Amino acid sequence: ESSIPIHFVIAGTGQEKEQLQLLTHRLKISDRVTFTDFVPDEDVANLYALANTFIIASTAELQSIVTLQALASGLPVIGADSFALPDLVHDQENGYLFDPNNPDQIAQQITNLFSNPKLQRKMSDKSLEIIQPHNINHVIEQYNEMYRYATEHHTPIEKTSRFERVTQTVSRLNPL
Repeated sequence: ESSIPIHFVIAGTGQEKEQLQLLTHRLKISDRVTFTDFVPDEDVANLYALANTFIIASTAELQSIVTLQALASGLPVIGADSFALPDLVHDQENGYLFDPNNPDQIAQQITNLFSNPKLQRKMSDKSLEIIQPHNINHVIEQYNEMYRYATEHHTPIEKTSRFERVTQTVSRLNPL
């Protein structure tokens, strides 16, 4: 099996950074991995522009802004099959989802994607399609629709006075 020329950029400052740096030295691949520290907002777009693929192994992504940014940058994504990532990464359409406990699976996915430039382009196009509902103009329109609906279907809520609420609470806690 031939070697695929890949250079990884591991961005940010996570708690595993030191262990990953040691691992790259032990595996003798440190010349193929660049570790950044914190990446300022003004540099993030440039980092995505340099990339061919975005890989995220986090299993705790609730919204995953970084994955949204990668999609908006037209990158295929390889991500852990966990939390928000399956909503953004459509397996075998704009990237791959992997079982976080299966390193062989992610290795195979990286190999598949990097050995097939046509597949990378296809998945890149799909990422740009998938991100469209997250476009700021679309999101603003959705909020406007929600507000319009809420104001048109508004049913006033009878408000009790603070005194009445305190009296009701005291009555529940200390019935006579």
